[in-house]
Amino acid sequence: MPLTEAERSVLDAACGSVPPPDVAPVVGSDSSYPDYVTNLLLTVLDLQLDNVIVNNAITYYWKQRWDEVRDLAGLEQVLARFPDDEDGNRLAALFLWNYRYGNRIGWLRNLVAWCRSDGLTDQASLFAWAYTCDFRRDFEGRARGLGIAAFCWLRMRLGVDTVKPDSWLHGFVRRVVGHDLSDLELIDELTAAAHRVGRTARELDAGIWEHERGGPGSI
Repeated sequence: MPLTEAERSVLDAACGSVPPPDVAPVVGSDSSYPDYVTNLLLTVLDLQLDNVIVNNAITYYWKQRWDEVRDLAGLEQVLARFPDDEDGNRLAALFLWNYRYGNRIGWLRNLVAWCRSDGLTDQASLFAWAYTCDFRRDFEGRARGLGIAAFCWLRMRLGVDTVKPDSWLHGFVRRVVGHDLSDLELIDELTAAAHRVGRTARELDAGIWEHERGGPGSI
């Protein structure tokens, strides 16, 4: 359930005392993630993987597959070349990002199908969607394998000032207020708390994530 006013005061104090991240995230602009295919690949890659692996994978795509896979149609064509089974997905993963994360190719197939069905076929349409979408109405259950953390992180890369309800943020809130919140409650409460203490939600998210993982430079 939502927090009481007393719990919100405690949360505000805790949010205000979280050190800023070592590298401040870009907020309010998609200038750091301006490429449509990159955003789709990161939606399935940047979930519970070490950042070194994520960076290596996306750099491989940029250096080796950029010219061939530049839009939704190109991504669909590449995925169609590989069987949608365990071996085929591993080969597709090696082709796109040089790691054998075939399960993430399965997620990518579902994400691509969802984008096509909802008309999110380029960066402009994805950007417009990010500012008008609702998780339960527009995403929940639509791209199998991807949940609210992927949804929030995609929106954040497109400039929406919000947080992603991962285990690190849940642990922080649980420790501060003494009980769990639902994912949607956590998003609402932390975003509001960030604004009350003069921070962006995106910057607070990065600060909590880094602090919970061990301090500056751990993102």
